[in-house]
Amino acid sequence: MTNKNYILCIFIMMLGVNLNAQLEFNWGMGLGIHQIGDKYSPGLVVAPRLNIIDLTDAASFSIGTQASLMYFSLAEGSRDLPESRFGFEAPILAMVNIGRDANEYAIEQMGFVVGAGYNFGQLTLSGDGYEDVFQTDGVTVMGGIRFAAFNNRTVAINVSQTFGRGTNKNSLNSLSVRALYYFGEQ
Repeated sequence: MTNKNYILCIFIMMLGVNLNAQLEFNWGMGLGIHQIGDKYSPGLVVAPRLNIIDLTDAASFSIGTQASLMYFSLAEGSRDLPESRFGFEAPILAMVNIGRDANEYAIEQMGFVVGAGYNFGQLTLSGDGYEDVFQTDGVTVMGGIRFAAFNNRTVAINVSQTFGRGTNKNSLNSLSVRALYYFGEQ
């Protein structure tokens, strides 16, 4: 069987499983700290997620992202202290959600999420007469916890690691820590 046939079979199986499934959309926003190589940058995070399959009353399989927009400006511009850092990360993740906020039926006070996927990202450092671009494209893994806070709303702390693909000299691994607040019914 060719790769196309395998992909077609997987698509048909998922379609068959999802005929009776109800898609559920969740989203959150928050802040993150991103390390790319030896550079750090804060970022704003948006985290939409589409639950594809409810595995149980307290577990689901979903597809989503935790996209970050990073900008950081320093007062002095030099090679060691660039004038500005601008970047983004947009990991596309397949996730398994267990417990808190896994689906609309979950009533637990604590939950977990694990996921894997591919991250598209870069960090641009600019200063007087120079600009460095660091690619962070590569396979990414993510894990986190969710818990009840702020009047029983869901808050999450997620950590993700991207393994840079290394196709050019500036392709690097990245590490991100994100704090998220989820919107919607709780």
